Amino acid sequence: MGVPVLTKCQIVDYIQTLDLEIALIWNAKWSIVKMLFLIARYPTFLDISLVLYVTLSHHQSDKNCAVAYDISSVITLIGIGAAEVIFVLRTYALWGNNKNLLRFLVSQVIVIYIPEIVCLALFLRSLEYGSPPLPSVAGCYQTAGSDIIFINFVLLLYHEAVLMVLTVWVGIKRYRHSSNPLITTLYRDGILYFVWLFIISAANIFVLAAGPVSYLRYQFLSQSH
Repeated sequence: MGVPVLTKCQIVDYIQTLDLEIALIWNAKWSIVKMLFLIARYPTFLDISLVLYVTLSHHQSDKNCAVAYDISSVITLIGIGAAEVIFVLRTYALWGNNKNLLRFLVSQVIVIYIPEIVCLALFLRSLEYGSPPLPSVAGCYQTAGSDIIFINFVLLLYHEAVLMVLTVWVGIKRYRHSSNPLITTLYRDGILYFVWLFIISAANIFVLAAGPVSYLRYQFLSQSH
């Protein structure tokens, strides 16, 4: 039930914010931020279709399951990467366009993203599929898989923690007495979003460590939804 609920939440979120996207994104001039937003936002709908296929379809071949899961995981990784760059640019703006901070954060993204690509590739190669224990169990049933994907969540957790600390620090230092509504919104919403992402990453690590191998199919896919 978890994946359909996440899918419904994402569709509702899209409908509720569509007017703002049209006004602020679609009608805006092309820029790096707009491109990153579109990359992080819209391939997710293809990802949703693949996630539903992986989790709800019956009697699929192992090959079809592997292909669907591979494509969905790559889309997820690209979306996460685009979103993380947006968070870096937002933090950079809050820090007054500090060039040294930008160099540090860009270097951190590169250092983190390369191992994530490698770990994801190794993880996908390790997956094996089989028949579910009960005929009523839908979806592609994973019977084996490496826990190397654990590293990806740890790296994301670290990156999100760094951005959260930087945002809190600059908020206390520079903006705690600010009456600018834009600055207040960036700071407040940024903190709440980072806290939420931190909780999701920590929960994924916990479930990955404690849950059975069949839970692997929900972990990496859920990070971007």
